[in-house]
Amino acid sequence: MARSLTKFGGLSVILATAVLLVGCGIKGNPTPRSEVAPAQVTDLKADSLANGVEVSFSVPQRGKPDLAIETVRLYYGYLPVGGDPDCPPCPPKLRQHHDFDLKDDAGGVSSLMKGGRFAYLDAEAPMNMQAVYGVVLIDAAGRQSPQSAPARVLRVEPSAAPTGLWATPGDGRVGIAWQPVATLIGGQPCDDVIGYLIWRKDESGEKLLNSVPIKARRFLDRTARNGANYAYRVQSARGIGGVVAPGEFSDWVDATPKDAKAPEAPGDVSAVSQAEGVFVNFRPSPDRDVQGYLIFRRVDDAEANWVQITELVKDTYYTDSGVEIGARYFYKVLAIDASGNRSEMSVEADVLHKP
Repeated sequence: MARSLTKFGGLSVILATAVLLVGCGIKGNPTPRSEVAPAQVTDLKADSLANGVEVSFSVPQRGKPDLAIETVRLYYGYLPVGGDPDCPPCPPKLRQHHDFDLKDDAGGVSSLMKGGRFAYLDAEAPMNMQAVYGVVLIDAAGRQSPQSAPARVLRVEPSAAPTGLWATPGDGRVGIAWQPVATLIGGQPCDDVIGYLIWRKDESGEKLLNSVPIKARRFLDRTARNGANYAYRVQSARGIGGVVAPGEFSDWVDATPKDAKAPEAPGDVSAVSQAEGVFVNFRPSPDRDVQGYLIFRRVDDAEANWVQITELVKDTYYTDSGVEIGARYFYKVLAIDASGNRSEMSVEADVLHKP
């Protein structure tokens, strides 16, 4: 009998332990989620226009139907120019919002999407106020992205466009300069222009080159690539209540920087008399951007009269068939690179043409 009690007593301990383990909430490793909420928008942009504020940002394309972005929730608020009077440096608390259903073709919402970018004109943004925006993306399953960082813009009369913009291309650089701005677009005097913003456009798109306005009325773009076609424009910026208010854009000016360094001259020029004429051979210039060579000739009775006898040749040899038997000929070669720079003439080679 004692053995039976001991046996059942051990079984009771095992069962009690199992109950306690289940009841205390001990679980295995959680199964990873296979679906994730939309990513936070990081390129929210707000631009003050004559008829309102244009708010724009990229909307990511997601493969599965239930991951597709279906709703854009745009939060907005209008504050005094200096920000919240109770706490000017504090992040704004945006409570009002518009919802845009991206599936709503009938409502014209799809027309706000262009090339994967959403753009909305807030025509209600009041003048002489600071408009602030934030955005949340909602997918087909109802998952929401974190709200973006706020985008702020001042709704004030912009400063006038800079005039007299010109560009000077150089070797791997472009210098631009312009006239100062001292008025608003309406012609009224403006004494709060704090600097200028420089924009560059190339085949990849448009880019702001300086995030902080510069006070100088000239700018040197040291990131330009030789041979690339660029366009530049400038806008002045007002500083109001610690916020930058960009002004009107200047016209675009074009510039193409060029390599200004001449290539090295070809070497080891030789001239050999043959039945077909004089065969000229030379060692190529070591510069990588050389596009070809020009070959020059003079005869023994015209010491300084070098005559170009070829158009641009790609090969490092040439047969001069316009020669006469018994005459002595002298040859020099120069290289031309992609920017049109010419090397110095090579050392001359001469030959008495007697095939």
